[in-house]
Amino acid sequence: MEAELCSLHNRLEEKEEQLQASTSTAEQYVKELDNVRNQLSVAQATADMSAAASAQSAQQQCSALLREVDEKNTSLKEHEDNVNKLGEQLDILQKDLQARVSSQKQLKDEVLRIEQEIVGALSNARYNKDCELRKILEEVSPKNFEKINKHLRAKDEEIARLRDEIGIM
Repeated sequence: MEAELCSLHNRLEEKEEQLQASTSTAEQYVKELDNVRNQLSVAQATADMSAAASAQSAQQQCSALLREVDEKNTSLKEHEDNVNKLGEQLDILQKDLQARVSSQKQLKDEVLRIEQEIVGALSNARYNKDCELRKILEEVSPKNFEKINKHLRAKDEEIARLRDEIGIM
């Protein structure tokens, strides 16, 4: 019995050593597990901060792009308004030019009619030998021609200037 007791005691000591070895190994695994958990927590925190920073950076970039798009839209609207105003001005200038060309044609027709009347009056004056009418016509006619020619030259210059402006637009 004592031998059996001794044998049991030895086995108990062996089991105790195995238990201590297992406990020591388990404690080491627990420490390693704690280290891994800590590393995982640090990695998770770093990933969270990185994701937050990345999201904030992306949001800032989106905001900057939205501001740029708004600026470009505003600029585009201003350019569109300017183009519309220039188109309206061009239409007005073209109508004005057409009116002036028409006015010039009417003025030339009127000058031709007056010249024909003067020539007719001179012809009648020759037949009637009315010297007084001839003198009046000679005095009036050159002055009228000069005024009409000056007026026609001014209108021609104005029409040329308007055509140049339209050509530039």
